[in-house]
Amino acid sequence: MKKNKTKKTSIMQALEDLKSSGGDVEAVNKLIGQLEENKELQEIVEKIFRNRLYPDKSLTWLKLRGDVEFSRFLSPNAITVLIAMCQNMRHGNLLQISQRKIMEITSISSPKAVVKVLDELISYGAIAVRLKGTSHRPPVYMINPVIATVGTENKKL
Repeated sequence: MKKNKTKKTSIMQALEDLKSSGGDVEAVNKLIGQLEENKELQEIVEKIFRNRLYPDKSLTWLKLRGDVEFSRFLSPNAITVLIAMCQNMRHGNLLQISQRKIMEITSISSPKAVVKVLDELISYGAIAVRLKGTSHRPPVYMINPVIATVGTENKKL
């Protein structure tokens, strides 16, 4: 089967890095070959790879814009919550988090204070609610990609 030139995706780059760092060249080449021959499989694997939350819960990378002067328009609590949300967001700048979890990771002691901060972040366009929460599921927020991005940029807030 004729192989087309493959666009460098995250998974293909990871495999190339594994090969160049001393991984089993034959095994890695076999995986690369399978992905090059089956574009649908490559897309599925790429989507899984980009959305993976690694065991240590670290981000693959986070880009925080240095030219946004948060202190000019956000309160100290809002900055704290925004940074905590950025540190916990996933691919597409999405984050599903409860008010209780925000209180836990930021040490804000009052649920009313968290609601006030979330309203502040929404009003300034720092975050948007993508999916409203229910009594069984916390809301899904999106961090404005002008402020920070993780994974592939999603420019729609």
